Amino acid sequence: MGSSTWRTLRTSRRVSKAGSGKRSTSILQNARIVTSCSKSARSTRPFALERRGVFGLERRSIFRGRDSHLAAIASYLGEDSTHPLVLFGPSGLGKSALIAQAVAEAEASGRRVPVVCRFVGASAASADVRSLLVSIVADLAHRGIVAELPKWEDDDNKFDAQIKTLLISIDKPAVIFIDALDQLRRPSQTTGFHRMGWLPGKLPPRLKIVVSVLKDKNYEADSGAYRDLEDRLPPEALLKIEPLTETQGREMLLALEESTQRRLRQGQRDYVLSRFKAYTADASPLYLRVAFEIARAWRSWDKAGQGRCVLAGNTAALIDQLIAELTTVHHHEPGLVSRTLGYLAAAKDGLSAKEVTEVLSGDEGMMQAISHAAGKHGVPIPLVERHGRPRP
Repeated sequence: MGSSTWRTLRTSRRVSKAGSGKRSTSILQNARIVTSCSKSARSTRPFALERRGVFGLERRSIFRGRDSHLAAIASYLGEDSTHPLVLFGPSGLGKSALIAQAVAEAEASGRRVPVVCRFVGASAASADVRSLLVSIVADLAHRGIVAELPKWEDDDNKFDAQIKTLLISIDKPAVIFIDALDQLRRPSQTTGFHRMGWLPGKLPPRLKIVVSVLKDKNYEADSGAYRDLEDRLPPEALLKIEPLTETQGREMLLALEESTQRRLRQGQRDYVLSRFKAYTADASPLYLRVAFEIARAWRSWDKAGQGRCVLAGNTAALIDQLIAELTTVHHHEPGLVSRTLGYLAAAKDGLSAKEVTEVLSGDEGMMQAISHAAGKHGVPIPLVERHGRPRP
């Protein structure tokens, strides 16, 4: 799940209702217990490397267009500028996919410059400032670019100063990409304060740093990272990400159809693109992805724009529509949908599929509802209980 999808999901009215009331405390406690147990059993570095690879590949799989942005990034990597490059734009506009594609092109450029990449939120540890920066330093040290420090400062400000000093001291070619700095945990989630003191305003000649941040009026607190960088960096350091064009939207929709082997009828495809085009301010890859997830459930004879085959006009409303159709169209039990989304929203860093299964299997009320629903459809209840409960 991408950072923009997760941000929108957390603010969804349906998810808020699912996690509200007396049950929310129990949901939060169970989700945190499962997540903490799972984290303690992980090998952090291999897991993070695997997640970054999978996350980047997923983002690139349907990437289309953005030639001017990719050219601007490539130009920055090849020039003598000494400032970081900041990609910014609203939520859901495809910044993560752009970073993933830029990383792939930088690695294939033949320049033989080490490339270190992080997608904030791709793993639990990546959303923590300290864990993220220590892992980047470890990668740089592994490639012989820096020497790992024997001890990290416990104080946040002193730690940030250590990182900044280390980055400024780099005298070998290196490129660092960090996606979604705005998703790093803040001391208070109600303020726009982000810890950005570790990022130098002026880099050594052979180091390039490309980051992406949110600038969205709907998420003012999360846009604090952009405001901080805007104040510190020259205008040429800021690269605005524009909405997709209609042509790019069509190419992406066709790529989604190909990747899922599900072809829409021409009239249905035209309708999806007309809705995409009608809301220019929300012409984002995320809108298209969610719209396609809804449209792929339409039957070949369904007429787009009529009955249930009507798409909401913005991304947030479209996600609400997708959640509602999990019950009305895909026939999942309402309690299972609301409870699963409630657990996801309550968990601090999200949950894997295995973790969700473990949490749900420990919910007696939920297991009874699933068993009842399975019985109605002819599935033996012992089979549900055997596969639904975690092994001792």
